[in-house]
Amino acid sequence: MQGFVAGLGAADASNTSFRLLLAAFVWAIHAWLGYWLLRPDGSRAWLALLPVGLALATNAFFAERQALFVGGYLALLLILLAVVHVRAQVEGWEARGSDYATELAFDQGMAATLILFVALTLATVAPSLTLAPVQRAFWEVAARPWQAVAARVRATFPGIIRPAYSPLAGTVPASGLPRQDLLGTGPDLAENKLFRIAISDYQTENWTPYWKEATFARYTGRGWQLEPAARLTTREMAGGQPWRALATQGETGQGAQIVVRQAVEWLQGEGQLVLAAGEPRQVSAAYRAIFRQADDLIGLELLTPQRRVAVLSVAPVYDIEKLRIVNNYHNNFDIYQQLPEVLPARVRDLARTVTAGATNPYDQASQIEAYLRTLTYDLKVPLVAADRDLVDAFLFDLRRGYCDYFASAFVVMARSVGLPARLAVGYASGQTVAPGVWVVSAADAHSWPEVYFEGVGWVPFEPTPARPMPAPLRAPLSVASTPTQSANAQPFAAAWWVGSLALLLAGAFWLLLRANRPPLTVSEMNERMMQWGGHAGYRPAPGTTLREFEQGLSAHLQHRNRGRAGDALTELSAVMHHVSQACEAGLYGGPEAALTPAQLRALWQRWRRTRWLRWQMRRLPKFLH
Repeated sequence: MQGFVAGLGAADASNTSFRLLLAAFVWAIHAWLGYWLLRPDGSRAWLALLPVGLALATNAFFAERQALFVGGYLALLLILLAVVHVRAQVEGWEARGSDYATELAFDQGMAATLILFVALTLATVAPSLTLAPVQRAFWEVAARPWQAVAARVRATFPGIIRPAYSPLAGTVPASGLPRQDLLGTGPDLAENKLFRIAISDYQTENWTPYWKEATFARYTGRGWQLEPAARLTTREMAGGQPWRALATQGETGQGAQIVVRQAVEWLQGEGQLVLAAGEPRQVSAAYRAIFRQADDLIGLELLTPQRRVAVLSVAPVYDIEKLRIVNNYHNNFDIYQQLPEVLPARVRDLARTVTAGATNPYDQASQIEAYLRTLTYDLKVPLVAADRDLVDAFLFDLRRGYCDYFASAFVVMARSVGLPARLAVGYASGQTVAPGVWVVSAADAHSWPEVYFEGVGWVPFEPTPARPMPAPLRAPLSVASTPTQSANAQPFAAAWWVGSLALLLAGAFWLLLRANRPPLTVSEMNERMMQWGGHAGYRPAPGTTLREFEQGLSAHLQHRNRGRAGDALTELSAVMHHVSQACEAGLYGGPEAALTPAQLRALWQRWRRTRWLRWQMRRLPKFLH
C-alpha cells in the first residue's frame, strides 16, 4: 500500500516503500557481485565491485563524513583484485599442465599489501585537492534540477533522517530554503552532535551567540540563491592571516565591534566551512574567503578540511537606545534592498502597516520581529505552489513555518520599508556544557535575519518564535591574541590511526599468506608438521626419525584427548602417516622417489584440509588436564 501511495506522489511517512526500494537495490548489487566474482575465469573482479563502489561513493556524497567507508572499500578492492588475479593465473597454469613457482602467490600478495599500505597512508596525509571553479560551474548548471529532485524525494519520503548541509559555495549552492533539508527529520537530530565550540576569556552572561556559516542576499520569490559564480570573488589566505584588519572599529556613539576568539572542533570527522560568532576574520589554517562584492563576505572555507581550528571574528556591541538614533545606511548596499519585481503588493502593504508609528530603523525592525513571533512555528508545512511567492504564501495563507520562513519574511518585509537586510545561515548556540563552551547538534541548524546599522555593522534579529529573543552583546570579551596552530596540534591524529590500522591489516594479511604458502621442499613440509607438533605439546627427543615422530605425536594426542575426539584423531593420524611416508620417501628414496611440485602441492593441500582437526587437537587438552 505504501509503495502505491508513493507511486502516486503522496508522502509515505513510514518510509516502508523507501526501505523496500533500498533493500531491492542492495540485493541487486550483491547479486551482481556474486555473479561476476564467482565466474571461473575471475577476470572481472573489478566489474563485480563497481556497483558497490558507486553506491558507497554516492552515499558518502549525500550523507557526508562517510569517506572512510569508501577508503575501506578501495583497500578491500585492491586485496581482492590481487587474490583473484593470482587464483586465475594458478588455475590457468594447472589447466595447461605448466610448472610454476609456488611462492609466486606469496610474492604478489606481499606486493599488493605494500601498495595498499602506501596508498592508504598517502591518501590520509596528502592535502586535499579541490577544483572550486569547476565545482561551482557544475552546480550553476545542476543546482536547479537537483533541487527539484531533492524536493520530490523529501515530499515522498519525509521521514528520512538527513544531516544538515551548508548552503555555502563549495558544497551545495542554495536555491530555495537553506534549512529545508531538516523537514520531517524529527527529534533524532538532537543526537547528531556536530561541533564543539569554546570562546576564550568568556565573561559575558546571558549572551547567546549564533554560529554563522554564510549569508544570502538574493531573494528569488521561491527562496534564496547565491550569486552566479562569475560574480563572486575569492581570496586565499594563509593560516593566521586576516582577510580584513582585526582592529576594533572606531566608536561612533552607537556601538563598536569587538574581537571574539573561538576554538571549533568538528565531532564527526573533519570540516571545511568556518563557523563563528559574528563575522569571521581570521583562521588558524589556510582558508578561502568568498565575497559577493568588495569586502562583502559570504563566508570562509578551509583549503584543507580540519578537525580543529581557531577562529577570530568580530561581533557587534551596541546599546539599543543608541541604535535608535541611527538613520543613515551604507551607500553600496542596494543589493540588500533587492526584491523581486513580481513581489505581491500586499507584502509591502503589510510591512508598512506593521511598522507604522516607528520613528527609526531599529524600531521598524523590532516591530517586524514582534509581529512575526505571533505566528506559529511548525516543521510540517505543505509545499508552496511553484507559481506562488514563498513569503506571500507564508504571511497570508500558511501563517506557520520554520526558521527559513520567518527569517525570509523578516528580510523581505524589512527591505519593503527600506532597511538593508540579509539572511544568515548557520547554527543556534546549542547546548551549554561549560561556561563559554557549547555542543551544537544538527537540530540547532538555523537561519536568522540581520539588519545593517551604520557604525555598528550587521545586527541579528530573531523572528522565529521557537527561539528565545537574543540578548545584545553588552559586556566586552577580552581581546584574544592571534590564533595559532595550537587548534591544529593534532593534524596527523587521524592519519596516525588510519596508518596504524592499515599496518595491522597489512600484517594480518602477510601472516595469512605466510601460513597458507605452499612449502617449497619436502624438508620444509616436514618442518611444518614438526612445528605444529611442538604447538600441540609434543617434544620429541633429539635424533627422532620421521616415522618415530609421527607415531609419537599420534600417541601423545591420543593420551591427551582420551578418546574425546576419536574420529577426528583417527583422520588426522592417517594424514600425518601419509605425510611422514611421503616426506621419508622424498628425503631418503633417491631421485626416482623425489616428489614432483604437483605431488608436493597435493600433499600440502591434504595437510591444509586438516586445519580444523588440528585446531581441535590443540584446544581439547586444555580442558582435560
